[in-house]
Amino acid sequence: MNMLDCQIFSLGHQYRVIGRDPEAWLSSYQGVAFLPLNKERGEFVVIFNYSNDLVVLRNASCKDVLAFRGRFYAVFLNGDVFVIDPYSLVATPLNPAQPMRSVNYLVQSGNDELFLVEATIPEAEVIMFSRLTCRASRLDEEAGEWVVVSDFGDRILF
Repeated sequence: MNMLDCQIFSLGHQYRVIGRDPEAWLSSYQGVAFLPLNKERGEFVVIFNYSNDLVVLRNASCKDVLAFRGRFYAVFLNGDVFVIDPYSLVATPLNPAQPMRSVNYLVQSGNDELFLVEATIPEAEVIMFSRLTCRASRLDEEAGEWVVVSDFGDRILF
């Protein structure tokens, strides 16, 4: 086969975990693969085999992540919120019904409730923290949506 007459498509890159001894008969790390997703935003995904378990890591400007009632919840720098199924790794958007241009935080209250706090500082030449506004929403798991709350009962969120 003449390789000069063929078109080559790059499907990804394979990497080796630093510190892994490929000659060792018993090794926890078996293989690693890296795939760039969006070069402009620096997004990528890494998959590796660790002790015969598949581990997936993804870089997508994630700001916060937590586990709540058997699922993962992630907030990204652009304000998007996702719930991630731990078995299928399917990420489902879980954004507020009326999103604000804000910095979003996830706050867990025990194992009972999950809150989304949206903090907004109006744009100005000088940042004035006295003009900070916050909106808190409670996760309604059955409906799969955030419900704005105005009273936390006997709780305080930090």
